[in-house]
Amino acid sequence: MKPRSHLCTGLNSRQPKTWHRLLVLLGLFLPALLAAQGSWLIYSPAENGTVADGELVISLRWEGSHELDPRRTFLVLDKTNLSNRLRVQGKTITLFHPDPVGEGRHRLTVLARDVRGTKLPPVQWSFKVKRKGARQASSPQQAAAPGREPYWQLTGTLDSRFESLDGPGAGIRQEPNRTLNWQVEGEAGAGKWEFPLRLWLTSDESGAAQPRNRFRVGAVGPFLEAYFGDNNPVFQELMLNGNRVRGLQAGLHLAGIHLEVVHGEVQRAVQGQVLPFRPGAGLQPPPNLQRDSTFVVGGAFRRRLSAARLSFGSRQTARLGLTALKARDDTSSARAGQTPMDNVVVGGDLTLNIPGEKNHLVWESAAALSLTTRDISTGASSKAEIDSLFGVDFPFDPQDYASIIILNTTTFPVEIQKGSSLAYYTRLNWRLAGHALEGEYRYVGPAYRSLGNPFLRTDRRGYVLSDRFHLAGRKLQARVSWEQFRDNQRNTQLSTRRTDRLFTRFQLSLSPRAPRILLGVRWQRRKSLEERPGDTDETLWHWTGGLFYQTRLAGWNHQFQLTYNFNDRKDRIRPQSGTRTHHLMVGVSQNPTPAWLSSLTFQWLQVNRPSGPTLFRQLTLGVGLSHRWPSRKGTIGVGGQYVRTPASSLLPGGNRIQFQLQGSWQIIQGVQFHWNAGYNRYRDEASPENRFSELYIVLRQSYALFR
Repeated sequence: MKPRSHLCTGLNSRQPKTWHRLLVLLGLFLPALLAAQGSWLIYSPAENGTVADGELVISLRWEGSHELDPRRTFLVLDKTNLSNRLRVQGKTITLFHPDPVGEGRHRLTVLARDVRGTKLPPVQWSFKVKRKGARQASSPQQAAAPGREPYWQLTGTLDSRFESLDGPGAGIRQEPNRTLNWQVEGEAGAGKWEFPLRLWLTSDESGAAQPRNRFRVGAVGPFLEAYFGDNNPVFQELMLNGNRVRGLQAGLHLAGIHLEVVHGEVQRAVQGQVLPFRPGAGLQPPPNLQRDSTFVVGGAFRRRLSAARLSFGSRQTARLGLTALKARDDTSSARAGQTPMDNVVVGGDLTLNIPGEKNHLVWESAAALSLTTRDISTGASSKAEIDSLFGVDFPFDPQDYASIIILNTTTFPVEIQKGSSLAYYTRLNWRLAGHALEGEYRYVGPAYRSLGNPFLRTDRRGYVLSDRFHLAGRKLQARVSWEQFRDNQRNTQLSTRRTDRLFTRFQLSLSPRAPRILLGVRWQRRKSLEERPGDTDETLWHWTGGLFYQTRLAGWNHQFQLTYNFNDRKDRIRPQSGTRTHHLMVGVSQNPTPAWLSSLTFQWLQVNRPSGPTLFRQLTLGVGLSHRWPSRKGTIGVGGQYVRTPASSLLPGGNRIQFQLQGSWQIIQGVQFHWNAGYNRYRDEASPENRFSELYIVLRQSYALFR
């Protein structure tokens, strides 16, 4: 059976007023719950898609009327049976496969029966595996065999979103009235070469912000690969871990020796505004306040990055890697921007893999050292300036090495013995007798920076221990983890804060016909270790519970879902800031026939102080109805939702009414048309100027072509 790719119905669309009456008549119920009856919906890996070796996540869903029977659901990867490691929940199959499977093309096969014992159509699809951190296309060593016939394949979507807003509150919404998006992924090949293509274009692209458009073309052959465009290289977790680099990426792979390089732009120039600071206005001085009492709002300098990685060995056995990175802002690219920086990082990593059917051990370790100058707008300091300011005899003139790194008074000093500019981690994964054990220790110094991984949390030391296991033939599945970390490694803050976290999650399913029960608990405490002004002592409890049940009664299939979440946050130092949050959701759905699905949902949300007034309360009621034609070439659904927000001590009262119509239709083989239209009305009871009405339509065309 040919699998169906997962497509999100995507973007909201704006629509002219001429559609208003038509859509109000069509939209009657809650966002439709379109359920494809009797087909497989593949989430991951995508058909003919590419995944990193050791990071394979298998996820698909049966969209028939009945749930899957876990005891009669089988998954085969190439010729390896992975059925004993599957996780089957209702109609969904998931499996995380951390073991290396080897570069090249692989095939997945799923055989299953539902809870009634009915045999379901088998599904089979193929995908490609790349070496972790390398590329999106298949491995050069596993490229096309000699003499292979030329081929090409192309998938993509074209979205159009239109919206019309009326009412005095229309200015609250900041989205454009019209948005167009075009996404394309393709590949061509002949002989030993493959040529991947990736393209994403949007009408929201603007020169006043960082790029939204994406493109990437490449060539992959035996031992050699090259890509141009928007790359996401993963060289080393601490240094360059998927950050976008617009430029050139290339790799050379010879007999266990791998050389990878990337060069390009990670941030483009955006002009900012220079504003005067007036102390009498009651505002705090901004952190980038200049000597002339001005500061910059927004803006960015062009930032270029170059990195190289040399590694030896294979991830399947053992691998040693060395990585170097340099990034610098171009101070001439913008008249005003955030503080320009210069950054050099070097590091290494080691991976040992000891595979086994019952015992599998993977040990990973990495370290990196950085040198960062926080402000290069004044250029490099001279040796005389450094000697005079710090009272030392600097061993060289910084201006002689400005092409490598700009050194001045804002440079973070490299203190290897103190670890301020150092980062490292060691991680152990061990699968043993039904347990997936993981432990990690990590340290990131307060002065460590990598502009190739700008969102890495610094000034942090801690560890994580976790275990995922199952008992009684997977009737009980659980996860338990403990985490502890602290900051203020160099005593640069008033106090040191330590955070402890405990997370547990249990799922019980005694049989395919029995209800599934879910229970989870999370506890967290963040506390200052010294009693000083501004310290912290917070505790958070989060409880979650769920009941999921499916049965057949009077010829109809019924599904019932009940979930409850309770969040209790306490602050010992500032008791008035504590909150308690309750969220209850009840949902029922029925399948009178395989082609029809109806649903009803109710939600209650409330936030209040432990011993005070209610801060927020919201009630939501929704209904939905969907239909799928027996030919399975089209769907249609209608829905409606009513949201009531009573007045509280924090917010005024209000209500929202939403109507929606959506559907899809297969025009020809490989080409499908989707639509999503609706009406949304919001009324603020206290502020009429915040009221608005929204009318939108989304049109999407998806296609999958190949030869």
